[in-house]
Amino acid sequence: MAIATFLVVPVLVTRDVGPVDAVKESAVLLKETWGENIIGSVGLGFAFGLLVVCGVAIASRSRRTFPR
Repeated sequence: MAIATFLVVPVLVTRDVGPVDAVKESAVLLKETWGENIIGSVGLGFAFGLLVVCGVAIASRSRRTFPR
């Protein structure tokens, strides 16, 4: 919800709306401009995080197989 209030002041200044409508409009504007970027970043971060976890799991398992 805090991110949705990022553009409330500009919306209040440029449009004749109340505070509740300004928050809704701010959320819509953020979703239109940054929504795809945020979703893409989260998706890529999740994919690479999963690869790292798999790599660590494989590395730790191979260490147990070949003791020093």
